[in-house]
Amino acid sequence: MRQDITCEGIVVQAGQVWKDLDRRNGQRLCKVKVVTAGNAFMQRCREDGTVSVDTPVKVSVSEMHRGATGWQLVG
Repeated sequence: MRQDITCEGIVVQAGQVWKDLDRRNGQRLCKVKVVTAGNAFMQRCREDGTVSVDTPVKVSVSEMHRGATGWQLVG
């Protein structure tokens, strides 16, 4: 079974921008840099995809789904 596909069937790939749906994190957007072993390593970015913070964000692909604490693909 592929570890880079969300439960909604979206293939997580480098270059995609995802929105954090957890209200506690504000309107956080992150750009995927690499996907490996079921984890997406991302960096915070602006709406146009330009990286704004170099600190990496590690998210399990299994958590990348629409929901109160999930993630939504932006572009």
